[in-house]
Amino acid sequence: MALAVSQLEADLRAIMAGPDFPQTGFDAGTRWARAYASYAAGAQSVSGDSPPSLAANESALGALLGAAFSNPSGDPSQTAGNIAAALTAFWFSPPVVFTGPPVSAIVTAVAGTAVLQAALLSLWASILAAPDPDDPAGQAAHLHAAALDVFTRTVVVSHFFPPPVPPVVAPIL
Repeated sequence: MALAVSQLEADLRAIMAGPDFPQTGFDAGTRWARAYASYAAGAQSVSGDSPPSLAANESALGALLGAAFSNPSGDPSQTAGNIAAALTAFWFSPPVVFTGPPVSAIVTAVAGTAVLQAALLSLWASILAAPDPDDPAGQAAHLHAAALDVFTRTVVVSHFFPPPVPPVVAPIL
């Protein structure tokens, strides 16, 4: 299995254009967390291992995204920062472990937090400047999924092999 940005895009589009549009920021946060966790479940380490479960991470992400989407100030920069921080926390709360013989691996860094924050601000400006009149939800889902995919590929996993092989540190695939 691998990261499938097309599925993430489809899931986000369903949230944005579906008949059951989220009525609160927390409802939206829960749905976005479900979509992202489903996408992230396809992540593989360089040794081919995948995370066995992301349920706890999904729950924490839902709460953090819900808070970000419910941002009472409405400041886009603050909202983008909160979303980027929430997605970074997803990989550490608890730390995502990749399992499989003969190695174990754990997420040790997420390098794309600032990149995601900037990408969100840029794509929001793009959507406001030139909305797609035929499919605004599709446009938004495509741009958000692409930004989340770039961010996710900055997640770094450290692999621990049985001695005497030293650990290997590499991005997820």
